[in-house]
Amino acid sequence: MLGARVQRTAEEFRAVLDSPQQMAADLWQHVPQTLLEQIEQRMYTCAREQMLVYLDESAVEQQARDD
Repeated sequence: MLGARVQRTAEEFRAVLDSPQQMAADLWQHVPQTLLEQIEQRMYTCAREQMLVYLDESAVEQQARDD
C-alpha cells in the first residue's frame, strides 16, 4: 500500500529497512533528532507504566489465589 504511494516495490522497501545507511539517508534525515528523543522517552515511560500495571495486577491475582 505504501509502496504504491511512494512508487517503490516491496523489495525496495525491504532493501531500505535492511540497510542502516540507507535508512539514515532515505528516512531519518527527515526526522529531527530531538523529536526522536522525545518520542523514545514517551515510549519508555508508557512501557514502564504498563509493566508496573501488569506486575501489580499479577500480584493481586496471586494474592487472591493464595487466600
